[in-house]
Amino acid sequence: MKILQLEKKSGLPRDTIRYYEDIGLLPAPNRSANGYRIYTKEHLTILRFILQGKAIGFSLKEIKSGLERYLELGRLCPEFKRELEAKKHFFSQRIKDDKAVVTHIDKMLKTS
Repeated sequence: MKILQLEKKSGLPRDTIRYYEDIGLLPAPNRSANGYRIYTKEHLTILRFILQGKAIGFSLKEIKSGLERYLELGRLCPEFKRELEAKKHFFSQRIKDDKAVVTHIDKMLKTS
């Protein structure tokens, strides 16, 4: 698929896709005879992995490390799983803290 198709399927602008190529996060695609980049389903899978990592709050460096191991092993490596568990704990605690704040706000609103 050409970059326009990859843009549509991934939801990422071509500049971002090219940036990920430049920093080695996305493997360079093969090129057609006329020089167009030809992307595969693997490129789309990698972009989805990157998007999920960013949504969770990982840095591009962390994503790159986890992605390299994922591509090497065919599954998430133990280190990346631990990082995911840590993120899960962080967000669970943040939800708990936010609920406590909402409860406090409700109390303040009732007393005014």
